[in-house]
Formats: sequence, C-alpha cells, structure tokens
Amino acid sequence: MMEIQIKPVNSNNITKLQEIYRSYINTFPKNERRDEAGFGALARKDFSPIREIIRGEDSVGYIIVWDLSLCLFVEHFEIYTSFRNQNLGSQVLNYLKNKFPLVILESEPENLGELASRRLEFYQRNGFVILDKNYIQPAYSKGKVPVNLYLLGTNNSDDLSFLVKEIRDIVYK
Repeated sequence: MMEIQIKPVNSNNITKLQEIYRSYINTFPKNERRDEAGFGALARKDFSPIREIIRGEDSVGYIIVWDLSLCLFVEHFEIYTSFRNQNLGSQVLNYLKNKFPLVILESEPENLGELASRRLEFYQRNGFVILDKNYIQPAYSKGKVPVNLYLLGTNNSDDLSFLVKEIRDIVYK
C-alpha cells in the first residue's frame, strides 16, 4: 500500500489552489466555507493551512489544518470523488492522530441527512468522539450565518472552552 503524504500548497501554485477551491465550493455548503477572497487570504498566509494529500503521483484530496496550542484543528478535509472508498480518509486521520495528541474537527449532526450521518459514523469509526453537540461554527463572513455543528476530537479535553475560544479567535477571525 502506498503511503500518503500531506504537503503544504505553495501560494504561487495558482493551478493547484484553483483545483482545490473548485472542489471545496462544490463539496461544502456556502455557510460552512470561506468565499473566494477568504480562501485566497488563507493561501497567502506565511504558514498557509492548506495542504495537499498525495498518494504516489496522485493528488487525492486536500486538508485545511491549524496547529493550535493544544490541538490540531481540521477546518476542512476532502478526498476527491475519484479516490473515495480506498481507505484514504482513514489513512489521513490515522496519520494526524499519530502526529498530534489531540485532533479536533467539526461535523454536521446526523439528523441532517444520510450523508451527514455517514460522515459522523466515519469519524467515530476512526476514533473521534463527540465533544460538544451544541457547538456553533461562527459565520465565515458577512452574509453568512453561524452553523450548528458537532465538535469532535480524538479524545476528551478538560480545556474544551479554551479550545473553542482559540478556534474562534484564530480560525474564524
């Protein structure tokens, strides 16, 4: 089995960033993602959180991650459609769990439909537990609304309120 690699996307690689952005806007609902200007600003950060997921010669997806003080926060994560059902998503999550003591991410509640339910089950199968069922993802920008999501993590944290504040202050500022 070929190992996956997770590599930063160079801000000068406009073609790769456009490819990721096209998939991103087709996968994530409008209120759960950045607009084009916000995505572009992420790409231009000194330590851009946008990473490409590579297997062999293939770009198989992307992940947007933030290395916070107590955890790694996964803002967005997608395996491209043509590479799904090959255990790549689980490989990525295992890779992250082996590198970071606490990995946090957001997921839609299972009552929003079959896809949301399957996504939540996927995270739980991969060792994530629900930390907060009343978590509110802040609005990404004007004209967008906050979203009720679940906050999941690889283990429980006594510092949940601090983690949520740090996510809001750094990721959603």
